[in-house]
Amino acid sequence: MAQYAKITKILQSPSVPVVGQPLFIDVYLQNIGSVARKMWPGVTRYDGITFHVYDELSRMHVLLMPGETHAWGGQFVMPNRDVTVYVESWAEGDDGVWRKDDSMSKLVELAPTPPPPVGAAEFQNLSCSYSKV
Repeated sequence: MAQYAKITKILQSPSVPVVGQPLFIDVYLQNIGSVARKMWPGVTRYDGITFHVYDELSRMHVLLMPGETHAWGGQFVMPNRDVTVYVESWAEGDDGVWRKDDSMSKLVELAPTPPPPVGAAEFQNLSCSYSKV
């Protein structure tokens, strides 16, 4: 449970990703503490593969005021399967040491593959035969 850097949401775009296309991930952190604190989503990965997220000024960590929410974004190419995006938030403690504070996962599902149209060229010469044994 978060003490300082709460992950409030993980958003994906497009909402229904396609194999081989970029998938954009936005991670939102909120300072739920009572003092300004540096924080960032220090670990971001899908199925064990790390990808990096940055804010709009290409910063990794940001000083957030109490109650303030900030977004970081990153991307990766959607593989040929559903993936789970995992995020950890990290916050700098009063002693200057960075610590893991929160984590969240989100399942990203591929767009369903539509069936080929009836009469598609590649199926015009398809025939099937069988014999009784």
